[in-house]
Amino acid sequence: MATTPYSPHFGEPPLNQPFYGAGPLQATRRYFAHYATFRGRASRSEFWWPQVVIAVLNAALILIGWLLDTATIPLALSSILSLATFIPWLSAACRRMHDTNRSGKWLLILLLGSVMAFYLAIIVAVVGILLSAGPSLISDIMFASRTNSAVPLPAIDALSPLSIVVLFVAACVATFSVICWILFVIFMTQESVDAGVRFDREVRLV
Repeated sequence: MATTPYSPHFGEPPLNQPFYGAGPLQATRRYFAHYATFRGRASRSEFWWPQVVIAVLNAALILIGWLLDTATIPLALSSILSLATFIPWLSAACRRMHDTNRSGKWLLILLLGSVMAFYLAIIVAVVGILLSAGPSLISDIMFASRTNSAVPLPAIDALSPLSIVVLFVAACVATFSVICWILFVIFMTQESVDAGVRFDREVRLV
């Protein structure tokens, strides 16, 4: 772990320095204080404690919706919370990358790779299904929409060899998306690296 004088025993560091060992409230406050700050570094606690707090808030909203037997208001509030915390999440993840001595470009590569692979897997899977049962499946979908019934999926043994190959490619692409998220979690949980100080913001005395 990077050597630093900033820990709970020495008080809270300035916002332009990472706070190792920050508590839930301290980490969450600094999380939003750095709302769109992509420069500098962030400790593991500064990244993960706010995720726990946000997850608890979302769980509370779901519980409220269940108790009130309505999902409209809690779902709307949860959506607003997700939108409001996306930029802080993105900036904190970038600073966490810096704390492990990695460029923020790694974050861009992992996120774009995961999202693009996810949607590409869906497109390829749909193409694979349509190659096997295109006309009949479309008619089944139209019939199901008129009768409000389930759409029957084609049986595995009815798939053509080409469709099976295409679906296998879709599975591989989806696996790549999962791997990107696994790497993201690994990077976010790694210990600090001393060389990460190269990403610190310069403090100039005026």
